[in-house]
Amino acid sequence: MAEFSDETMSLNPSEDDFTPQTPKQRKSSPNKVVKRSQATTPSPGRVLKNSPMPKCKSEIQAYDQILLDARAANPPIPWKDIAIMYEKAGGITTGMTNLKNHRFAALKEVATEASAEDIEIMVAAQAVVDAEWEKEKWARIAVKIREMNEPDWDPKFVKKTAMNRRKGVPQGLA
Repeated sequence: MAEFSDETMSLNPSEDDFTPQTPKQRKSSPNKVVKRSQATTPSPGRVLKNSPMPKCKSEIQAYDQILLDARAANPPIPWKDIAIMYEKAGGITTGMTNLKNHRFAALKEVATEASAEDIEIMVAAQAVVDAEWEKEKWARIAVKIREMNEPDWDPKFVKKTAMNRRKGVPQGLA
């Protein structure tokens, strides 16, 4: 047993205190219930990863091309079969759902290329839609003003007034 000394204010251990003790091991119960999520979840050191995602058409691998071709087939090949073909070709995946919901859409986007002519058409179409939206937007605002029991104003007047107000022109001078 340890003795306390008044002179040094320290604990003086006796020889009885130095008996070696082995740590007790916990007994695991043979009837221990393991939750399903614990049994199927991989350990943090063994995280499943997918094959790298290509950023342009030239980076598409053979296994990715199989995925694209299988869905383009008429009729399309079932996803279960595509997943098997994908893995046999060397693709790494976390499952059929990942191929179906994520990888296929991303690959389809990467595999699509537009020519300079296509881009010009897109820009022209965007300009037309933007102009139509600008007219429709102010017409809708004029309708909302009417619904609030305000005067029936022309959409062009509403637009002009709103633009002048943003620029800082006093309301009565617009």
